Parts: sequence; structure tokens; C-alpha cells
Amino acid sequence: MRVTQQSQTSAMRADLTSVSAKLATIQRQIGSGRQLERASDAPTVALEAMRYRRSIRTYDQYDRNLSDAKNWLGAADNSLEAIDSRLTRAQDLTIQADNGALSGAARTAIATELRSIADEMIGIANTHHLGRPIFSGTAGDARAYDTNGSFLGDTNAIERTIASGATTQVNAVGPDVFGVENPGDPANGNAFELLRSIADAVETGVSVAGNLDQLDTVRTRVHTAQATLGARLSSLEQLESRNGGVTGELRSALSEAEDVDLAEAILDLKGQEAAYTAALSVAGRILDRSLLDFLR
Repeated sequence: MRVTQQSQTSAMRADLTSVSAKLATIQRQIGSGRQLERASDAPTVALEAMRYRRSIRTYDQYDRNLSDAKNWLGAADNSLEAIDSRLTRAQDLTIQADNGALSGAARTAIATELRSIADEMIGIANTHHLGRPIFSGTAGDARAYDTNGSFLGDTNAIERTIASGATTQVNAVGPDVFGVENPGDPANGNAFELLRSIADAVETGVSVAGNLDQLDTVRTRVHTAQATLGARLSSLEQLESRNGGVTGELRSALSEAEDVDLAEAILDLKGQEAAYTAALSVAGRILDRSLLDFLR
């Protein structure tokens, strides 16, 4: 079988092109850090990588929701802590006021401070998170309570999706924490009405010993809300830790599917460079031949 100079040249050029293409591919992979440049390179692996990416995006969204939920719960817990400290002071003042030997000026001072505490508590009850009152439910009003202590919100829950098919409530609604207002009987109304009712009684010299039980009821309600929020926060932190583990596993699997093994790629690069150099050397000797070479 006769092999012509042209066929030798064509074969040599094809070999050089093939080696050069492989060399360029490895160089691109090392430069980008990825072994998959196109889905057509490995359709099955590419499809698997797409599933990993989709799952990672889902868990990243869960993490954002968890972070937002924790911020909501943290803001509510801080507010309840401040409310509890005000109620403690109100109890101390109420006990102090139930002393028949107090002067009128002393009673007025206690009543003034109790009203001030009520106003402070209304301000705390109107605490915002991300521009929304944390105790007003889903209502669109800028405040949960007006200056009189009347509730302006609703009792709807604000929820966040924290896992597949799982949500959690991130808010506490005003009436559950501060009680329901009762204009006809303020002493049995919400916390703000109760404090102002006690202040009026102190100022007029009426005994307020019976109001201590009502203050205890308010504090119990606040403590219950704190316990509920704390339990939710603890659950979210545990879930966040588990989600972090799952996300780490997904990212590791994605890296294994997409990323190039740098050590192996460098070895391949050196091998292809050697093959390319050898092919160039052989091609140089073969392709430089002329008719005189064959006539010798």
C-alpha cells in the first residue's frame, strides 16, 4: 500500500490539531478551575450539577429566612425583656404606694412615674423591625398601639418558610402579650390601662393592694411570650446548624462534579505538552522533506 506525501501531511496535521485541542482544553480547565465547560462535555454529570445547584439555592433561601426569623424573634425578645423590667418597677411602686403614711406629694410622684412607665411600655410595644411594628400582626399601621394604649393591629401570624413544608411564626401579637383593652373596666384591661388605673387610684388615696395580682398576671403573660419566642429561637438555631451541614455536603458534591482535580490536570497538561512537542518535532522532520529527499 502506497502512502503519499499528502496523506502523511494530512495525518500529521490532524494529530497536531488533536493534541493542540486537548492541550488547550486542559489549560482552560486549569484556568477556570472547572472540568465542565459545557453541558455537552458530560450531560449526566452536568444534569447532576444542576440539581446540586438548585438544592443549594433552595437551602440558601432557607438560611435567609432563618436569619430573618431569628432577627424578628430577637427584636421581640429584647422588647419583652424591657417590658418586664418596667413591670418590675411598677410592682415596686404599687407596693410602695400601699402605705397609708405616704404624703399627697409622694402619692402624686408615684402616680406620675406609673403613668410614665405606661407611656414607655407603649413606646416599646411599638418597636419596629424592618419598618414594621413587631406586635401589630400583619396590619399596615405604622404603630401597634396609639398613645392611649389602644391596639391598632390584628392578631395574624407572620410566618417564614424554614424548611421543605415547614414554617414558623416569627411574631407575637399585642393582645397575647399585653392583654385585651377594657375601657369599661381599665383595671382588668390591658397592661397600659392597668398601670394608668393604678396611678389614678394611688393619686386619690385608694388602696392598690388588689392590683398586685393583676400585675402578676401581666408579667406571667409576658414571661409566657418570652418562653414561646425562646423555644422558637432555639429550634431555629438547631435547624440552621443542620441546614449548614446539608449545604456543605451539597457544595462538596457540586465541587466534585464540576471542579477540576488540579494535581491530575497539571499532570495531564505536562503529558500533553510533551506529546505536542514530540509531534511538532516529528512533523518538522516529515513535512520538510522534498522530492530530492526521495531521489537520494
